[in-house]
Amino acid sequence: MDDDVLAIESVIDLDPDGGIMTRDVITIPEGTALNAAADLMAQHNISSLPVVNHHDKLTGVITEADFLAALNITEDSAIRNMFNIIIRRKRPAKKAGTTVDGLMTRKPVTVKEEDTLQAAIHLMDKNRIKRLIVTDAKNHVTGIVSRPD
Repeated sequence: MDDDVLAIESVIDLDPDGGIMTRDVITIPEGTALNAAADLMAQHNISSLPVVNHHDKLTGVITEADFLAALNITEDSAIRNMFNIIIRRKRPAKKAGTTVDGLMTRKPVTVKEEDTLQAAIHLMDKNRIKRLIVTDAKNHVTGIVSRPD
């Protein structure tokens, strides 16, 4: 098999300098205040933050969609329809609490460094998500693979 084909098939080998995988991932520790998470997302113009424990292992992800789900808009209205379009699927209402722990999505869909690009695309399509957190064998965040909006 041609080396160029192998490089295209492997997520981690796409481009050592970044490629479609962002390697400099901003994470946030468990227990962080929701307003600090929102501020960090706005400051860096990002729509999600992987949440890590004190061993830097992935425990969840908090996204703009999680914040919107916490608004718990129940009646049919134009604003609810707009949020459903933005979220792109209906999510159960969430109780916000005061830290990321209560609002984050636990056990996010991830891809391992050695997984293929084809596997990553399949996971994104199957789970209707725009990004996958890339983790190593010890569940440390090593990157994020995103598809364009």
